[in-house]
Parts: sequence; C-alpha cells; structure tokens
Amino acid sequence: MTRKRLYTEMLNRYNRERKQYFLDAKNESARQNLRMLKKISIFLLPFLAFAFLLTPLIVTKWKISLPYFVLAGVVILFALFSLWYSAKPKISTVIANFSCVFFVVVMFAMLFWIDIFIKPEAPASFVPLVLVVAPSVFILRFRVIIPMMAAVEIAYWILTMQIKTGGIAQSDVFTSIVGLILGYMMALTIVQLRIQDNNAKREYQKRSMVDPVTGILNKFSFENSVRDTLRAREITNECALLRMDIDNMKRMNDELGRLVGDMFLENTAEFLTNIFRGSDIIGRVGGDEFMVFIRNLKGEDWLAGKCSRIQQEIKNISNENGNINMTCSIGVAVASNESVSFEQMYTQADDSLYKAKTRGRGKYVMHYVHTEREVIQ
Repeated sequence: MTRKRLYTEMLNRYNRERKQYFLDAKNESARQNLRMLKKISIFLLPFLAFAFLLTPLIVTKWKISLPYFVLAGVVILFALFSLWYSAKPKISTVIANFSCVFFVVVMFAMLFWIDIFIKPEAPASFVPLVLVVAPSVFILRFRVIIPMMAAVEIAYWILTMQIKTGGIAQSDVFTSIVGLILGYMMALTIVQLRIQDNNAKREYQKRSMVDPVTGILNKFSFENSVRDTLRAREITNECALLRMDIDNMKRMNDELGRLVGDMFLENTAEFLTNIFRGSDIIGRVGGDEFMVFIRNLKGEDWLAGKCSRIQQEIKNISNENGNINMTCSIGVAVASNESVSFEQMYTQADDSLYKAKTRGRGKYVMHYVHTEREVIQ
C-alpha cells in the first residue's frame, strides 16, 4: 500500500467516524451546547461586573463606554433565553445549535466594536484571545464552525486594516491569525477525543447486543428487537417466529472439542444470515438454539421451504465441521391478521418445537397463533 493511499484511507476513516459521532450525539450535543451557552452567559455577568467596578481602579485611564453596556444587555438576554429554553423537557436541536452560533457571531460583533472602533490606536485585547477559544466551546460540525470562524477572521482583517494604524493593524491581524489556527487545532483535538469516546461507546453497545461466538444478536437484543417490531407491525402483514434447536450439539463438543463446536455455530449463523432477508431478525438465544423473526411472510410454502433448507444445511455444515450428521428441530409460530405479542409467539414456537422433538429429531412443526391449524413435517 502506497503512503498516499494509506493517508487517504486514514482520512476517509476519520471522516466516517466524525459523521457517525455527530449523528449519534445529535440530541446530546444540542443539550450540551445549550448548557454551555447558559454557563458562559451567566459567567460573563460577574466578569462584566468586575470590568465595570474594578478595572477603573487598576487602569486609571479606562472608562466604561457604550459597547460594554450593550454587551452586558446582550449577555443578560442570552442568559435568560438559555435558562428558559434549557428548562424545557424537549428542545429542538436546530434552535439550540443556531442559538449558539448566533451567540458566537454577536459576541464577535461586540468585540469588534470594542477592539477596533473604540480605540483604533490601541492593540486588540479580546478578539485574538476569543478566536482561540470559540471553535472548541460548542459542539458544532466542521462545516459550520470552519467557515464561520474564517468569515469572522476575514471581517476582522478588513476592518482592522482600514481603521487601525499601520503597525498596530498588522500586529493585530497577525495575532488573530495565530489565534484562529490555534482555535482550529484545539477544535480538531477535542473532536478527535469525542470521536474516540463515541467509538468506545459504540463498541461497548455492540458487544452487549451481539453474541460473541456467532456475531449475531444475543437473546436479550433479539427479543427486544422483535418486541419493537411487533408493536409497530400492521396486522395485515403475516409474520413468523422460528425457534431452532440443534440436536446432539453436546456430542460434537464432547467428541471434537469446543473449538469445532464454535466453528459450527458460527457457520450456522452465517448461513441463516444469508438465506433470510436483511429485514428479518436473527439471533442466538441459547447454547444450541437460534431464533428467526420473519417480518413479512411470503406464504406457507415459502416458509416450509426455508425450514427444509435449514435442516438440510445443518447436516451439511455438521459434516463439514466434524463428520457428525447433526439434525435440527424447528418450532414455528405464525401470526396472520391479528395483533400478537412476543410472549404469545414465543410460547407457541416453544410448544411447536417440543412437538417437533417428540416426533423424532430433524422435524418441524408450524402452528398458527389464535387457531388450531398446525403443519407437521
């Protein structure tokens, strides 16, 4: 792999992870932005009070000018808004993020007024410093923060060069550029740390949902997924729950070892994933038990064909993994035009599985929920 291709892949991976982070943290980041807006605006109030009361004692020539009174009023308005809106049980991510962007723009406008227009002969005090901090204060997408801060820098550059004297103007522009670069670097570092934290969180969630041997859903995640699907199901859509039990799994583990048994389970899960649709739900719910929930059933013949194919493939996989002719018993619960819960379907599928086992291993039994109709094979 060439170095250029390596860097390209690293950049693409970073972009994917960054997009995933902002997608996962969309609502949480909006709440956090609103909390940060509240903290900053409330913190600025005693800071301004300090400036009004103590600065004249320290800097004897400094006087309170109109921009400081306007700034205090603006900060109070943002503090009141953030206090009111953050107390709501449900907030709009658009309104929360826009409020933060608007706050940044307004603050820079006020700082321009103070640093450029009030004393054009004095070096800037606030803008370069805030340019370092602003990009990393709120959790905003790069496509928002980068052009916004670049526009602020360009506006500051133009106004400074037009209004301030030569040497001071050049010094202020230089320090603002340095501040902007440092701000971008801080924002990039903080986002990278958040991405790493999000990746770790997603990996933990994945491990808590997935069976470690087969890579498909575990019992807890499978049952929750089916429950959610049944609650959202239209009763006109026929569905089915398959409960499969591998016969003589203990024999394979005892004779060939746990490693071979795990390989067999992994191959079985891969086969089930391939023969069912992406909309169907597949899980390992026990040591030798699998379950499949079929959302929109195509008909009884189609379902019978799937059961027969599963039983035949189980034999093939077991012979490939250890020359042991394994069989599979299947119990099926089918729900047609009626509302049904997961518990009802599970109980019926379990009863059907028991009947299949009592009739000899390698059989399947289909039972229609709320009826006495049963298909035995």
